Amino acid sequence: MNSSLVDTNRFGQLITLAGLIALALALALGAQLSSGTRVSAKTAEDTRADSDKPNILMIVADDLGYDDSTLYNPASPARTPALQELAREGVLFSRHYADATCTPSRVSILSGMYAERMGFRQNGLEIPPEIITLPEALHNAGYQTHLVGKWHAGEARPESLPLSQGFDSFFGFHNQWELAGEVTPTTRGRQKPTYNNPWLREGRAPLVQHSGHLTDILVEKSLQTIRSHAASDEPWFLYHGFLAPHTPIQPAERFRANRPGDAEGQYLALVDQMDDAVGQLMTALRETGQDENTLVIFV
Repeated sequence: MNSSLVDTNRFGQLITLAGLIALALALALGAQLSSGTRVSAKTAEDTRADSDKPNILMIVADDLGYDDSTLYNPASPARTPALQELAREGVLFSRHYADATCTPSRVSILSGMYAERMGFRQNGLEIPPEIITLPEALHNAGYQTHLVGKWHAGEARPESLPLSQGFDSFFGFHNQWELAGEVTPTTRGRQKPTYNNPWLREGRAPLVQHSGHLTDILVEKSLQTIRSHAASDEPWFLYHGFLAPHTPIQPAERFRANRPGDAEGQYLALVDQMDDAVGQLMTALRETGQDENTLVIFV
């Protein structure tokens, strides 16, 4: 990626998640955010301004340990060459913290605020509608906004869900239990997540079962999204939310076979597969000529 987009001399030292989000917004908007709706009709000048805004690819791993990649632990047995390459081309944050639980982390990423302020301690009902989320801010600034993968940031009512929180498109799952099918009063608390032949949603549609491994299915959708924007003048924001390497530990067979069969080996195989997916996303950016104008953030 274009190293000038994340040059520490230019933007100063950023060591917090809020700072990282602020950097993305500053690059994307270049001005104070407005909560007004986006105007669909654009002048030629507007189009040129949009083309100067960087695309933003935010990749969120789920339950990846600090030491479980070679980024922070050179002695780790993990194989994470794609993350290593991303770090070499950009900035590696060594004092950068996340909540220990899934939902508060995601709410903080989306809102730029402590999740506890909105009742997520640990779980909460929803991001309040008066909060301008990151995708809403970018949408209002002319971005096409997409979520592929895990939401898990409040599901109290339809207004809590991705398409009501600033995303133009959504393909994935509201929470990991949905991967085994629709959660009902009789199945709540009994369903177990799965990577194999998962149930997924498109927009507001009901769950549909897909054949294959979850990580493969999600990365293919994000690859399609990246490629679809190759000829567009509109900037885009893509939030790719992995389940990997969250339990259950179920790597695809082609990665499973390259590791020992014990618990550690299979976990590392799931990390290997996640890193491979990151590499595919980076390759798609290069192949479509979008790599020099895309800010990539891995959390």
